[in-house]
Amino acid sequence: MRFTSAPLTTLLIALALGSFVIFGPGAFDSSAAGAGQADFGSVLLNLFRHQDLTHLVLNLGLIAWAGSLGEARTGTVQWGLLVLAAALLPALAEYLLVDARFLGLSGVAFATVTLVVLNAPEPRDRRLG
Repeated sequence: MRFTSAPLTTLLIALALGSFVIFGPGAFDSSAAGAGQADFGSVLLNLFRHQDLTHLVLNLGLIAWAGSLGEARTGTVQWGLLVLAAALLPALAEYLLVDARFLGLSGVAFATVTLVVLNAPEPRDRRLG
């Protein structure tokens, strides 16, 4: 990944790595995990926390791959809007409808990979020359 061609992706990866280093793996307090019992700031922090190192590495691997392709193709502003929507909308819905016990950037990882795959150029038919 060329970091200069994907500054937002680089920032997202740095925030997730920094959060893992500072706060460690995510864990839940079952007594305060119900909907409305955690403030939305904690929910936003949970986006950057991951259950364990495997969860972190897999999410960041997908984000790095998709980000290096997608951000360069769409531009940083459009990529940022996608990342913002893929992070906040599911987090808000889960917070309001279920509870605040979720961690990680999996929604962002899968949304960005989906966009890159769906917008992949058609393969050229080599038989046509």
